[in-house]
Amino acid sequence: MKEIEILYEYYLNPERASMFGADVKRAMNEFMGGSRLLSAAAFPHFSDWFIFDFKLSDGLTPVRRFSETSLHPMTSEERAVYKEIAEHNAFDFFEVSDAKKQSATFTGVRDRKRYEVAFPGNAEMDNGDIIVCRIARVRGKWHIVSSDPIGMSSPSARDKRRMEREFPTFNPRVIYHEIVSAEDVIGSLQKFGMSTDDLGNGTTLISGGDHSEDDNCPVCQTVRAAKEKGCTPTKEELTRAFKKANGRQKK
Repeated sequence: MKEIEILYEYYLNPERASMFGADVKRAMNEFMGGSRLLSAAAFPHFSDWFIFDFKLSDGLTPVRRFSETSLHPMTSEERAVYKEIAEHNAFDFFEVSDAKKQSATFTGVRDRKRYEVAFPGNAEMDNGDIIVCRIARVRGKWHIVSSDPIGMSSPSARDKRRMEREFPTFNPRVIYHEIVSAEDVIGSLQKFGMSTDDLGNGTTLISGGDHSEDDNCPVCQTVRAAKEKGCTPTKEELTRAFKKANGRQKK
């Protein structure tokens, strides 16, 4: 969306490093959790978080500062649009319903607020899907403004309960570290011949490489027993199994 692209260009353009360079560097360090470099996969999530959630040295978010004190030349009508965006935006797991060709109803999984969201006709959304993104009200209509929204096809009731309860703080930084970077790690492991098994409860079992995928260790026994019952092991069962496996290795 043009208005969001203008925000990115205004704050992240290296030509304005004298104005915002220190804040941008501080934001990158905070987003990545230290001295790690900002990766290409992280950038869309960083830019969203930076514009809407990060506090500049004056205590304002970039979008709020832009709407109030920006030196960017704007008409009063344009400034009103940015004030609207700053005051009316939300980031959540959104459940899709009443999907049409160019709009759908989004319901926040965590706060149950409903929004009628417009989007391009080439967007593919089905009722029951979950979209992780930021939406903002622009000239009276809600739009997806994230540059890299994440889609989840018809998640289970159990997964939706986890979305609702397990993220006391929820923003693009959380999504990057909890979902996106984890997928990057899994993809790298698979390239090296490792096997990754999603256990369905926030845990991924990694096996393979130079070892047998099932060496009858306590963890493998727990996973195998759960699969035979048609379910997945709980976090508590896995914790006990890992402790047992570690104890066996120390003998």
